Amino acid sequence: MSKIFTKLFVVSAIFTGMFSVWSILYPINLGDTLSAFQIFFSLMYGWFIKILPVIIIGICIFFGVSKKYRDIRFGGPDARPDFSTFSWLAMLFTAGIGIGIVYFGINEGPIAYLLAPDGIGATNTTKWEAAKTAMGIGIYHWGISAWAIFSISGLSVGYFTFKHGTRYLPGAPIEFAFKGRPWAKPVAAVMNVLGVVCSALTISATMGLGSVQIASGARIVTGQSGESTVMWPFIALAVLFVIFTLAAITPLKKGMKFIGDVNVWMAIGIMVFVMIFGPTRYIFEQIVSTFGTLLTGFIPKNFEMYLFVDDPSYIVSWDTSTLLWWIAWTPFMCVFIASISKGRKIKEFCFASMTIPVIFMILWLATFSGTALLDIIQGTGSIGNYALSNPEETFFALLRTLPFSGFTQFFTLVLIVFFLATTCTSAAVSLSRMTGPDGIEISHTRSAVWAVLMTLIAVAAIYATISSGGIEGMYGIRALATALALPYLFFYILIIVAFIKQIRKDESGN
Repeated sequence: MSKIFTKLFVVSAIFTGMFSVWSILYPINLGDTLSAFQIFFSLMYGWFIKILPVIIIGICIFFGVSKKYRDIRFGGPDARPDFSTFSWLAMLFTAGIGIGIVYFGINEGPIAYLLAPDGIGATNTTKWEAAKTAMGIGIYHWGISAWAIFSISGLSVGYFTFKHGTRYLPGAPIEFAFKGRPWAKPVAAVMNVLGVVCSALTISATMGLGSVQIASGARIVTGQSGESTVMWPFIALAVLFVIFTLAAITPLKKGMKFIGDVNVWMAIGIMVFVMIFGPTRYIFEQIVSTFGTLLTGFIPKNFEMYLFVDDPSYIVSWDTSTLLWWIAWTPFMCVFIASISKGRKIKEFCFASMTIPVIFMILWLATFSGTALLDIIQGTGSIGNYALSNPEETFFALLRTLPFSGFTQFFTLVLIVFFLATTCTSAAVSLSRMTGPDGIEISHTRSAVWAVLMTLIAVAAIYATISSGGIEGMYGIRALATALALPYLFFYILIIVAFIKQIRKDESGN
């Protein structure tokens, strides 16, 4: 029994359980409190959060091109990957982005166009200039920044795990690299607890977000509406709970590899469909334009602080909040990435995981967010209205403008379920591993407990969306997901420092 209920498991489960109770008894109060916490810290430290990705990307490029480090293979020179490159990237992508590309991917452009300080409301800005800026903001949020944040965290934990036999824990690099320092062990312990709770909150927010979108999709597909569908988000959450709990207690190779591969192929399928039956020429022109915007505007965007804007709400709720969202994902992502990366070289972490997913995101954003922008500028504007009033329905609204909408909407509904199942399964497995006695063994009991706790907190996310509605509900979801990301951010930086310190020491022979 002690091997199942370790100290780390008990402490982190208690803290997570407190949020669970809070979410059940006072869901709106939880959302308001965490929103205030997020706004305060985002305004205070937003400047640092925005420049951090540039620093991380620089570190990744250095290790990826350095002859001294780039060919270091996890597990030793003779180790070979457990998964094909496609399956490896598919699992990284679906665990790291998942439901986000369906929910936020299509809404990024319209919301940036309508609400960003340099959007259509900016002085002397034309519609096409505002649209180009909006697409640049979208790929800034979902592009290299996100994958650099994930890559360096997975690289750090994976290096220590395979090179020095440390546990699959975010605090393990700190404890090992700074061993002998009196502060190392307690700092690592605090980081482990904070990382587990942070992961649980982030995944809970994602579960709530996805459940609302599943319920909306089900209403659209079935043609049902009214009071009879009010409880559908909670029913969707219950069904999701059963699916990902069963997936979490099956062997990793069977569960994660299968749904990871299926997710990617389904996402490619729906994207190609819209490319063919949507405004094809415009979409491919948008792909080229967005790629150019990424090349020319990524670095300047990280240094844009909007110093004299009257209303910083968009900056707090989107720019800094999105980057914090990625930081909040790293505690479980670093463990999950490390656990599936045996046999991978450092240069694969630094380049394959930062380029291939980004290329896919350019295609995805240009196809869906770009088409939504086209509707705002030259069409009816109805899709843009959904982005502000009912963002969970925007994707379905776009599909209704194309042929075979009945089939594609049902197909998308299945895709969302699979995306959510992948993300939640990887989270439950990672949390079980992180809170185990050796940081390696996965207990079905621990996985089930984490599944229950995260599902309970997800209730608050659903309440936030239903009670506030529209974009305000989305802000509440983001607050729940990123509440603990700011304190965790300082530990995240310490992980990177520990990795750099230790790999230099190892390769110098000292």
